[in-house]
Amino acid sequence: MRKWLTNRYVLISAVLLLWLGFFDQNSLIYQIRLNREIHALENEQSYYRQEIEKLKQQKDAFGSNKDVLEAFAREHYLMKKPEETLFLLSESIDD
Repeated sequence: MRKWLTNRYVLISAVLLLWLGFFDQNSLIYQIRLNREIHALENEQSYYRQEIEKLKQQKDAFGSNKDVLEAFAREHYLMKKPEETLFLLSESIDD
């Protein structure tokens, strides 16, 4: 065992592995962190792709039907006609 510890090639290799694993700009820890970030961004990308698909389907539904577009605008953006009055009701929790 002592022969392995005094061998300069083993020592240099060990120092190199430590340097590359922890201290280098592209260390193993940094690579693991980047890999996690890539996975998180890929998940976010797939979520936004699904949302885009939903919005495209809504857009196609609105394209030909003015009543559906008007109902959507009233529900989501609180739009109203000039002669109307809008009342907003909120739910309250009674304990």
